[in-house]
Amino acid sequence: MTVASEDLPLGWELATIAEVTQPVPNIEPTRQPGTIFNYIDISSIDNRRLEVTEPRRITGSEAPSRAKRPVEDGDVLFSNVRTYLRNVARISGIQQPAIASTGFTVLRPNGRVLQDFLFRWVASDEFLQLVTPMQTGTHYPATSDRVVRAQHIPLPPLAEQRRIIDLLDRLDDERTAALFNLARAKTLLGDFHRTVLSSACSGRLTEDWRLDHPDLEAADAEYLLACRQAEQGRRFKAIKPSPHASESEIPEQWSRVPLGVLLRDLKYGTSKRSEYAIDGTPVIRIPNVSGPSFDSSDLKFTALTNVEREALSLRPGDLLMIRSNGSVELVGKTMLVPEEAHGMAFAGYLMRLRLDSSAIDPSYAELVLASPDLRKQIEMPARSTSGVHNINSTEVRGLVIALPPLSEQREIVRRVEGLLREGEEILAKVAAASLLLERTGQAALAKAFRGELAEAVI
Repeated sequence: MTVASEDLPLGWELATIAEVTQPVPNIEPTRQPGTIFNYIDISSIDNRRLEVTEPRRITGSEAPSRAKRPVEDGDVLFSNVRTYLRNVARISGIQQPAIASTGFTVLRPNGRVLQDFLFRWVASDEFLQLVTPMQTGTHYPATSDRVVRAQHIPLPPLAEQRRIIDLLDRLDDERTAALFNLARAKTLLGDFHRTVLSSACSGRLTEDWRLDHPDLEAADAEYLLACRQAEQGRRFKAIKPSPHASESEIPEQWSRVPLGVLLRDLKYGTSKRSEYAIDGTPVIRIPNVSGPSFDSSDLKFTALTNVEREALSLRPGDLLMIRSNGSVELVGKTMLVPEEAHGMAFAGYLMRLRLDSSAIDPSYAELVLASPDLRKQIEMPARSTSGVHNINSTEVRGLVIALPPLSEQREIVRRVEGLLREGEEILAKVAAASLLLERTGQAALAKAFRGELAEAVI
């Protein structure tokens, strides 16, 4: 927005920043080597809350060469470096002596403008759109005191400035309360997701369905174990069930079964280096499966032999599990391999679970592995390690799941998908409402600096 004086309300004027602020000469803190200063650099600014959060305590002898700008209560700091990041803050209640980096322009009102009014202006999109194109430098783009102070500010009388600030503060309070409620809604939706999975994997979700299907053939854990032993022979490994598995009651047609009893194969991914610029097999990595759905927008490739390609080839119905990560919440996260990933390989921090689909529906396996009970079994051992958290093949085989009959598994998947789809739609609306509220703040500022805010509020 470029403001022209003729567009301003009666009684307003168009002044430069220099005309409404005082010059603030630099100082040399190194001349006071024993004095302790509060030092504000750009990293001290929280650019979401637009305030100073962590000034450093330094002596004059420790002061970096850029620590030259004296600051005091009533000042406004405007970062000249990467101005689009909006590192802007008011100074209030700072312990003296205090200094800031020369990366800031220190704006000290001279009586013609209120601190809050000046702060709101230089933090607005309109002001940033004026100064950002004037930055110079490629790696360290920055503007200057001269550029900042040469910009204009629409300036009403002081009484009008106070009234505008009061209105903006009131709107801020209302918007903050609304954003808090939206954040709470997002938390409740997360709780809803966990509740749905917990209900699904305990039998509560399909209690009515079982009443309508009294002749279900129960899931037989012993029979499944015998199948795996016969199928794998000497390759079959004894399974030690997780000590963290739930002992809560499940329907009589269900069984508690270690995952290893349901696995036809479990394989770690390739340790070969994958790259973008290579003619080879696409390799799925953690970034491709760590989100809410499979993301093929960032695939790398590697050269595999025919034998390796065959061994690592994915097919729909496989599950990919993250086996190692710095975030314990991602360890054990599992995703069903989609059709588009058919034939791709997978990287070493993932493992492929290939299931006995005659006993467990892969979609049910995906949701049960995300349930609170299974997350407890996965995370408790993982949290016992420091740094990078892991789950190994032995622990995966020992994960104990509640296994319904196959037909009930499919009904559970159908119901859960419907419920979670509704939750995702609500979540999308919450995100859109949050974005709209953020934008209304800048819209209110734009109206304020055109003298239209009072009209809009009334």
